[in-house]
Amino acid sequence: IFWRTPHLKESDMENEDLLAILSRNLPDDPHDHIFGKSVDATLADAISQSQKRTAPLISIYVVSTNQTQEALLAKIWNTIPSRFFVMTGEDFFKKEEGRYDTMGTDRLATLTGAVHLHGHPALVFDGGTATTYSATDAHGKILGGGIGPGIASKFRSLTKDTDALPDITTEEVIARVNEAQEKGKPLPTFARNTQEAMMADAFQEFALKGRNVIEHWLGKSNNSNEENTISPTQKFNSDKRVICTGGDGDILMQLLQPHYGGVIEHIETNNRSGGGGSRSKDGALARRYIVESSKHLIHYGI
Repeated sequence: IFWRTPHLKESDMENEDLLAILSRNLPDDPHDHIFGKSVDATLADAISQSQKRTAPLISIYVVSTNQTQEALLAKIWNTIPSRFFVMTGEDFFKKEEGRYDTMGTDRLATLTGAVHLHGHPALVFDGGTATTYSATDAHGKILGGGIGPGIASKFRSLTKDTDALPDITTEEVIARVNEAQEKGKPLPTFARNTQEAMMADAFQEFALKGRNVIEHWLGKSNNSNEENTISPTQKFNSDKRVICTGGDGDILMQLLQPHYGGVIEHIETNNRSGGGGSRSKDGALARRYIVESSKHLIHYGI
């Protein structure tokens, strides 16, 4: 079961019972597993349920780049019988596998999730507050990656640092992407209103940058005997599947599809883009990579 909750606020935790906050943020099945069918969700209920389980303590694994949220989460989970673990980079990749000291645990977790699903070589684009990409080669070694502002961060910085540019909400972005795909109205390269001009530029930047990253990744992982270089116990990403994740993962995935997923204008060319490759004898275009979306990649990593 996967679910999302808003960030915890210190002010809420000062004014509300911590056990009540935990109870309120749990879906029905996990709630019943911890507290039983009781609607009160008391500590006595949690203790009673824990004594019925083979593993009495609930294990909580946290992947976070926000120490304030880590501390608040620890507070609410400590109200019941539980074990609370904040995971580190070492839990996902060792130093000898190419992990460097400042590489974020969230990036390492998503990369591990991609390897779990499809094997090495792996490439992940993660769209959130920041947009990142991280990759491994066919040997399972981390190649590295890149970090830049997320889509919403780009728009916020333009609004904050200028007087004339409007604030663009997440809902407006999603609505315009849906319009482009459902009505066949992609964002034009030469936009005729300010809001569309901002979106067109941000989307083109990612679409073209993303393709450049993929080409470099393919170049570093396309060796004729690469499948023989990984452990027999590991999966091999023979289809060259690229995974997009995070809050903006679906939008990023569409922008990396052929014709930019219909989100922005495209021109038909003979260049290889969007997964295209060389033509076979029958004229079919062989795909060199496949882009897909996985909202819960970090959970698979854990």
